[in-house]
Amino acid sequence: MAEQLTSASVAAPGFFGLNTQDASTQLENGFALQAINAVIDKFGRIGTRKGWTKVNTSTPTALNNQAIKQINELIGTDGTKYVLATGNNKIFKLSGTTLSELTYGGGGTAPTIAADNWSIATLNNKAYFFQANHDPLIFDPALSTTQYRRVSEHPTYSGTVHRVTLY
Repeated sequence: MAEQLTSASVAAPGFFGLNTQDASTQLENGFALQAINAVIDKFGRIGTRKGWTKVNTSTPTALNNQAIKQINELIGTDGTKYVLATGNNKIFKLSGTTLSELTYGGGGTAPTIAADNWSIATLNNKAYFFQANHDPLIFDPALSTTQYRRVSEHPTYSGTVHRVTLY
């Protein structure tokens, strides 16, 4: 004779939080083992994302139907927002609903971008782009809102910025 199944109810999945330390067989029903595409709300609870909506009306030809790989928001000291993105070995800026490619504004030859693995950091009203085997780049809206350059080409640059090289 087969044993009768009993039902279990989980009213609020993940209500107790995320637990990746304990064995899943020993956890109470309210713990989550994974939190994919989730956020932590202002009360410290796991919640679902609201999702996203495409904000640009068309894909620029410079993106060549490739995906955006990184997105960063720079909020200037005057409150101006700059949404920066990378994809197809290029750097873009979102203005309203238009995604436009930033051009190289430094001296000499533009850097060759051969990958889309940038880490973008904002500091002192500037956005810095770092990637292994590439010169660090900078977007400074005080100089130009349509161009980027190497950090070493910035007018206030002093010191040495080392290029990270992976072998």
